[in-house]
Formats: sequence, C-alpha cells, structure tokens
Amino acid sequence: MSGRLPPYHLRPATLDDVDACVEVFHRSMEALQASRHEPIPPRNSPPIARLFRHLIEHDPEGAWVALPDGTAEVVGFALANRRGDRWFLSFLFILESWQAGGMGRALLDRALPGDRAAWRLGVCAEAIQPVSTSLY
Repeated sequence: MSGRLPPYHLRPATLDDVDACVEVFHRSMEALQASRHEPIPPRNSPPIARLFRHLIEHDPEGAWVALPDGTAEVVGFALANRRGDRWFLSFLFILESWQAGGMGRALLDRALPGDRAAWRLGVCAEAIQPVSTSLY
C-alpha cells in the first residue's frame, strides 16, 4: 500500500500484543530480505518475544501498536526504551502492505518523549533500510 492508508489507530502496546509484534517483525524482515534477493533466515521467535515483553513491561510509554480500524490485527509497532536521560528507539516495524502512508512517522511520534529537548535521542538503522534511515 502506498500513499493513503485505510483508517487505522494507534494504542499503547500490552503484553498481549507481544506475539503479534513478533509476527510483524518477522514478516517485515522477510519482505526486506526477499526484496534484496537474499535468503530468508529461520525464525527464532522466543528471544525476540522476551525482548519485546521486557520493553513493554519496563518502558510502556515507548510501546505502541497500529491496528486497522475495526480489527485486532497489529500491522505495525514501535518499542523505545528510556534510561536516565537517554531515549532509544529499539524497534519500529510495519507490515510491507501498510508502509509509505505515514504510519511509521505516527508510531515514532507516539514513542518519542514529550519533552524531546530534555532527552538524548538515539536510534540505529542499517544501510539496507533506506526508508527507515530517511524517517529517523
């Protein structure tokens, strides 16, 4: 999907969203690998799920999910953590069919701290993800 997306909403992530976020993560990474004609590695979900669970439990203000209106399907998520005066975007993934319509920016805006001047902001992005690099 590009341009205008169907209606969707953002809400804080909960522990009940962990499995859906893991699925979005894997599907997004697999789409990226496929677009680069690279082999798709096997899924190793348990460690990712533990990490997502930790971030949602300990940094709930930085944990958000995106869902199409009228559904419970998670199509995107952002997970950020805060330690001291540092804010770090740990994950921001959106299903390929929901990209390029502003959802990433909306999730990032929700995950960012309100008083951005009081924080040191950080993110890592791989060079193979030019859309992510542009957004951040």
